[in-house]
Amino acid sequence: MASVKCPKCSNLISGVQAGQSVKCPKCSYVMKLSAPSNVQASSGAPIAQNKKKSGGAPLATWKLVSGILDMVLFLVVVF
Repeated sequence: MASVKCPKCSNLISGVQAGQSVKCPKCSYVMKLSAPSNVQASSGAPIAQNKKKSGGAPLATWKLVSGILDMVLFLVVVF
């Protein structure tokens, strides 16, 4: 296990392994470690930061619409 110092905010992140993608809990800077796990790494190469997931919004919209329709149909059946 190695300790990594965030190049953006200088926060020390411990318990990471070589080849692992690490996200700083303080500033959300994402880096990929390339040093061997027995050597203390000082920084990693940045990778895609703030990568947004595509395809999440239609599912959330469908859940909202189906929930509203479910409530309306429930009221129609009750009355």
